[in-house]
Amino acid sequence: LFGEFHLNNLTFGFFEYFNTNYPEATNAEVRLAALIKLNLSNNEMARTLGISIDSVRKTNLRLRKRLGIEEQADLLKLILSV
Repeated sequence: LFGEFHLNNLTFGFFEYFNTNYPEATNAEVRLAALIKLNLSNNEMARTLGISIDSVRKTNLRLRKRLGIEEQADLLKLILSV
């Protein structure tokens, strides 16, 4: 419920941005990006998604690779700009 409430507070435009600009991003990667935008810690993301912290880190790495972003700070800049 916590995750649903917060995800519902994101604008449709956020998800549309990823679907339009990065259609190859998986649903899991876009959900992770949404949680990053909400400024959740890896631990909070893991609890919200019902996965391990290691899985959060791996999904984060896959998302950065898919978007062609090497540094976490650059991913954060992109996500916060949406």
